Amino acid sequence: MASTRDIKRRIKSINNTRQITKAMQMVSAAKMKKAQVAALRTRYYANTALEVLGSIAENMQAEAHPLLNKREVKKILLILISPDKGLCGGLNSNLFKKALRFLDKAKKENKELDFLCVGKKGIDFSKKIGNIIAEYEKIGDKIKITDATSIAQIPIDYFTNAKYDQVSIIFTEYVSTLKQEVREQQILPFEKDKLLDMTKAGKKEEEKQEKEILEKSKADYLFEPSAKQILATLLPRLVDMQVFQAIVESNASEHSARMVAMQNASENAKDMIADLSFTYNQARQANITRELAEITAGAEALKK
Repeated sequence: MASTRDIKRRIKSINNTRQITKAMQMVSAAKMKKAQVAALRTRYYANTALEVLGSIAENMQAEAHPLLNKREVKKILLILISPDKGLCGGLNSNLFKKALRFLDKAKKENKELDFLCVGKKGIDFSKKIGNIIAEYEKIGDKIKITDATSIAQIPIDYFTNAKYDQVSIIFTEYVSTLKQEVREQQILPFEKDKLLDMTKAGKKEEEKQEKEILEKSKADYLFEPSAKQILATLLPRLVDMQVFQAIVESNASEHSARMVAMQNASENAKDMIADLSFTYNQARQANITRELAEITAGAEALKK
């Protein structure tokens, strides 16, 4: 059995760790609330924009805008949205597993793959497995639509110039405080079927039923000045919105996962301290009993 001094040292060390995890839990809880509001506030707008675009693009030809051009996929740009820090449970590992599966699939189909990374963890991961064309750090908590616009402009320009034939994005979608899901979606070229699939993701059952009713009674759209001019303005903005939404969703997921992970760590530390305190009391009692036995034995020896 370890000495009482060693046990006390371990209890002190674990208690210090518990104070740190408790503080990180409180910080993540505060950040989580703001991040959740940001993610939920823009989610409906993003879904509605996708629905509108799906309706507009339904009867449009690919030649109407370069971002609608569908060609043989030889080279892919993957936008990987990840946290800047760790200590958020299995969030990063699940995200990178999804990215690895995407990379393996591309290799099997003889397609080249490059990365555009947002988040330090994703940057470190991507450097080990592929080529990074651009990287961004420390923008999650203070992301603005203008930041997303500058990021999204890179894939827009590269796709328009045919450097990449497909642009996809992998991020963690915020579902609830206890649940986050890794999602992968194609953002370029725009395809109607994929747009409709994207709008369905994350919606409640009643919202899906409402969408089915609306689809059965579609109305014709009148475009002013013209559908082509509207698409020229709308399509790039929608790419911006998808990148922005992916970042705020990932940010909310990160803080939620970290808060839960730190809460679990604090509880585990509390249990370890209780177990070690019990062991310490046993060792201390054993030492006291031994010392009393030695004193009694000594006193009896003196009597003789």
